Amino acid sequence: MARKMPVTFEIQWRYLLLQLAIFIVAIPVSDVILGLIGPLVVYLIYLAWLFGSLNILARHQMAGIRYYKRRKWSEALARFQRSQAFFEQHPWIDRYRQVILMLPSAISFHEMALINQGNCLIHLNRGLEARRAVERARA
Repeated sequence: MARKMPVTFEIQWRYLLLQLAIFIVAIPVSDVILGLIGPLVVYLIYLAWLFGSLNILARHQMAGIRYYKRRKWSEALARFQRSQAFFEQHPWIDRYRQVILMLPSAISFHEMALINQGNCLIHLNRGLEARRAVERARA
């Protein structure tokens, strides 16, 4: 049986409200421009952007979560390390994740990668390294 991943997800409400406001404006505008299929087009664009950006830009993080759920700690750890490296090389993606990835998360992907590494390291009985990873996320 797959083990649930401990998740910390704090929402930045202003970005969630911004996304909602965009929908409130986009739906009627798309209805006027495209007719009855307008709202459907808006939803499809939103979903394509959300899942496309996650699967492209946060692919290592998502793969790490899949491995973690299957209790493959070493593989998950490697993916979370790759995710950390990616977001260290591209900090602007993480800084503007609310728009680029359409996620109103208050916790950055860099922080998530470090915390998830700590979780994997605990399962691998590497407690000291786990503590360091989590402390780096808090810094």
